[in-house]
Amino acid sequence: MAVDKQMTGAIQNLVLSAKQLKSLSFTPEVSSALMTLASLGVLRHNLGRDRILFVGLIGCTGTGKSTLFNSMAGQAVSQTGWRAHNTCGPVVLIQDTFLKAIEDLEQRFGSLLLPAFQRGVLSPGESASTVGAPGIMQLIQFSSRQRHPFALIDLPDINTTLARDDNLLALEILPWLDAVVFLVDDETIYHRDYERPVTVTNELKQSRLCVLNNRGRDRVDLDHHDLIEAKSFYGVERIHVLPEIRGKDRFENEPEFTQFKQDLFNLSAPAPDPPLFKRIAGLAKTVIDENQQRLDALNSLEEETSVQIQNQIAKQPALSLEKILNDDVLQALNHLGLKRFAITNVAQFFKRVFRTGSLKRSFQIAFGDRKDGGLSQIFRMDGAKLENEVATRLADGRERIHEMIRRDQLAESIPLLSSRLREMDARADSESYKVSLKKIVGEFERECQGLITQDSVSASIKNDPLLAVALLTGLIIDFATIPYFGSWLLVPSAFKYLPLGKFESAKRRFQKSIQDVIEQNLFKIRDQLREIRGGLILEKTDPLFKALQICAGYSGHEN
Repeated sequence: MAVDKQMTGAIQNLVLSAKQLKSLSFTPEVSSALMTLASLGVLRHNLGRDRILFVGLIGCTGTGKSTLFNSMAGQAVSQTGWRAHNTCGPVVLIQDTFLKAIEDLEQRFGSLLLPAFQRGVLSPGESASTVGAPGIMQLIQFSSRQRHPFALIDLPDINTTLARDDNLLALEILPWLDAVVFLVDDETIYHRDYERPVTVTNELKQSRLCVLNNRGRDRVDLDHHDLIEAKSFYGVERIHVLPEIRGKDRFENEPEFTQFKQDLFNLSAPAPDPPLFKRIAGLAKTVIDENQQRLDALNSLEEETSVQIQNQIAKQPALSLEKILNDDVLQALNHLGLKRFAITNVAQFFKRVFRTGSLKRSFQIAFGDRKDGGLSQIFRMDGAKLENEVATRLADGRERIHEMIRRDQLAESIPLLSSRLREMDARADSESYKVSLKKIVGEFERECQGLITQDSVSASIKNDPLLAVALLTGLIIDFATIPYFGSWLLVPSAFKYLPLGKFESAKRRFQKSIQDVIEQNLFKIRDQLREIRGGLILEKTDPLFKALQICAGYSGHEN
């Protein structure tokens, strides 16, 4: 049907995009289960409906799974014994031509057969019997001349503490089976640990057989009420009772064993696709939901980051020039033109005379017209102090933003977010803003040197004639109306606090440029978030997202 074709196509896209999905680090249990089932879907689709079936032996410890497995193989390939959790990893008896067909498919799609397990391949008799390992799938390949219409899997037990410590591998592998053989004995036939595998088998509509290992009783009453209920529970038409083995380690030609093999060989229907697709649909929907949660969280974080940066910049005081300029130069720049007549200059004049003993030099700096070339030449900003101040403000800003991310607990909901931000911070060019600073400082220095060299009362009046005329008018009126009050000393002092002349404009431009450098570098964190976003979420235009959508939208139908 068209729905099946669309679904199988989407599943193939999932498998081909396995690396991309893994890199996004969605909830591991969900994404791993999704990719495992998608691999199973691709394997089934490409092998076709006439493929060899996967049959698994499910049972409690000591119920004879490995004995029956070896009996089907005709030799000891899986280790037997009464030790708890004796088989601790899947052991697969598989036809060599079937394995070759799977390996050919894997050249195109990557690992398809139980991709979560490492793979070991042996021929019967190549080594001693194996017990398998939790993370390893041991493949025992036999010649295609042995006409087994299935691949038989000896699975770990489902009831011991050791099996639970290994996350019940048998239940993890159960969806891969087309048919299930439940192994029971007198003590375990009603064991509650069979409830979960029976439920899964019913859900996936797998074929099933039930084998009761007889522990030496002369006769088993198959019509007994308890066994009738057991047949109903396991969903089988009959219970195969195998005799006690004495003096050998496996079944051979016992009539009961022969009948079991015949019934097993007669299983020809592969497990249907719709139950598998429904499982894939549920997992795909969970991944899509998690992706949307990440998207919403990152969009919100990006907005919060922008607001946080703007608030930080608004609250930061303008850079104080006292930190980066020579006192003499700063005084000269702050008292260009009319400001040299402020009473505060008188105080600065006497302070400098007392400190240096140079009357002429102190007078020239405080009141002189056209400052001499020497002052212009010594105009240099302390670049190291400026860089340290900017670096401190940037570090403080970054820490506040990272603290905001931690406070929002995004690091918990998106585990990779904090680590990738730290990686990007480490890779960020910490010297990049220094290039901008050097350019800004160079322009400011040249402008200020020119202002010092060209300084005069007339130049100051030309700089801001309206304000100068207004202040001079105020002085004249003040002097005329309040004689002997000394306004000629008091009122000019106001010049110190008024933005008169070109230096105030140059200073504000310089301070604004420094703020812009800090702001631009802080906004790089927002840009980093946008860059990281591509590695944390799937956009709706991504082919992988579209494949997930198709899978999640599967409603289910019977073939």
